[in-house]
Amino acid sequence: MVRLPDYDAAVVEVSYSTPYPIVPLSQVQPMSFQTKIQNVGVDTLSIVSVEMQANVGVSQVFIATDTLSNLLPLANATAAPALPFTPSQTGVYDFTALTSIDSVDGNPLNNSAELSFEVNDSVYARDQGNPVGFRNLGANSGFMGQTFKLLAPDTLTSISFYLDQPSGQDSLRGAVYAFANSTPGALLAMTDVVAVSGSATGWMTLGIDGIDLPLGTGTYLIGVEETSAGELNLGWTANKYSAGAVWHRVESSWASGDALDLKGVYMVRAHFGTVDEIVGAAQPLERIAP
Repeated sequence: MVRLPDYDAAVVEVSYSTPYPIVPLSQVQPMSFQTKIQNVGVDTLSIVSVEMQANVGVSQVFIATDTLSNLLPLANATAAPALPFTPSQTGVYDFTALTSIDSVDGNPLNNSAELSFEVNDSVYARDQGNPVGFRNLGANSGFMGQTFKLLAPDTLTSISFYLDQPSGQDSLRGAVYAFANSTPGALLAMTDVVAVSGSATGWMTLGIDGIDLPLGTGTYLIGVEETSAGELNLGWTANKYSAGAVWHRVESSWASGDALDLKGVYMVRAHFGTVDEIVGAAQPLERIAP
């Protein structure tokens, strides 16, 4: 028989508010953190202190605390410090949540949890490079992608996507659509077209056709267009799911991934550079009109 300790606070989950685990410095926003705590002991925990800190390398760049009171046995509660955090430099940020209680903790091994996010010069991503499978449209032409929100004007230079052994020969290209009122809009730009074989596995990056694409603040739908020659297996990951973010189009019919209960995101990334001029979100570029 396993006997539970009298007092034991466990960190169940840590999370942060942004849906993007990789963010370009130009799109950084204030972030809030949450830590889910569970009382896995047999007695009520009168005080649970939670410390949350972020480090870039060996340098601590953020620390905040929160306190939970009277946490009943097997109950959960969320610690969320009021102080937000705004990254100010590029690098990998390692975030750690630590708990302590006002009694002897019966299992100190479950008192912490970690996660990381990255701020870099150009890459905007909803994935962290850990595919758990793939999605395709069958033997149909269409689009697969997801939304990216720009908080400041920026210039899209290229699109990356992860392929997982497409079925048969196929041609594809990256595409950018306006997105407003939870609906895909006008086509704004495409990348060069590339032919891929069934042996193609890994990341592929395509530059925007013609010139880079300056974009204003707002939300854009970015992804991959394919022909119906084969089945494009686009990498899929379960992390950082956001309602209404994932979209696909089979032939001419658009649908949200939520309609199929898809709890994940495509492995599609946007790359940004220096802004030259602003193109309104609702204005398609004539040079790339289909």
